[in-house]
Amino acid sequence: MGRARILAVCVGPAAEQRIGAQVEMTGIDKRPLPGSVALGPLGLDGDVQVDRRFHGGPDRAVYAYAQVDAEFWSTALAARRLRAPSEARNLRNRRASPRAGRADR
Repeated sequence: MGRARILAVCVGPAAEQRIGAQVEMTGIDKRPLPGSVALGPLGLDGDVQVDRRFHGGPDRAVYAYAQVDAEFWSTALAARRLRAPSEARNLRNRRASPRAGRADR
């Protein structure tokens, strides 16, 4: 099994986001942090999980995402004139496979 290299550790606050005429709270706009970040049973310090029915909680506390996927969606959303979240996931990694069992920073 190969290793995934962590490129960024990202967290985000809760914020309002307009979707058509509706305003909803979201924690999707995550930003990279310098240095170490504490990890607990419910996720990374400083990271807000707004709707724990679908995101967060003890079974989905940290989400890893491949850099190549982030680049693809950023380009795809820009082509449709939609704003892509800056990071959207907690761990940005170099390996595309979510099966990478070990990550080095």
